Parts: sequence; C-alpha cells; structure tokens
Amino acid sequence: MILGIPDPWVLSGYLLLIFSTLLCVVYGVINWNKGDEESSSE
Repeated sequence: MILGIPDPWVLSGYLLLIFSTLLCVVYGVINWNKGDEESSSE
C-alpha cells in the first residue's frame, strides 16, 4: 500500500496525473517566450 491507496489502478491514475502536470509545467517553462524572439528581430 503506497500513500495509503490500496488499489493499484487508482494509484496509477494519481501518479499519471502528477507526472503529466510536471511535464506540462516543464514544457511551459522551456517554451515561455520562444515566439517573441522571432518577432523582435524583424
């Protein structure tokens, strides 16, 4: 029993939610102002 959740399917759902949120935050930080650099050089 990990984190007090006995069902492995419920646990995997929570873990996928956390990992996908972290992935979206990392992607957003990397691509924060990526489009602004191209328009300022014109």
